[in-house]
Amino acid sequence: ALTDATGRLDVLAALRPTLSQVIIPSEDPACPPGSAEPLADVLRSEVVRLPAGWGHLDPLLGEHAATEVHPRIVEFCHRARRLAAVPST
Repeated sequence: ALTDATGRLDVLAALRPTLSQVIIPSEDPACPPGSAEPLADVLRSEVVRLPAGWGHLDPLLGEHAATEVHPRIVEFCHRARRLAAVPST
């Protein structure tokens, strides 16, 4: 379980609807793939594995982030927005 300091908020349950994909860099010393994979399993998320050379901050700030990762994030946001759209009356 992963809870807040009070033990009342189940953080994983709260995150589950928003994290349909977990991006796992291949060379992340802060959160190695072996540590990230169980989180993806608990969240029932699709795992996006990045190839050799990707580190912890590279999915957001790396040289190839704008072409390799950012489009996935934008597509996720568009998909979530469509799901949350309220039909006009």
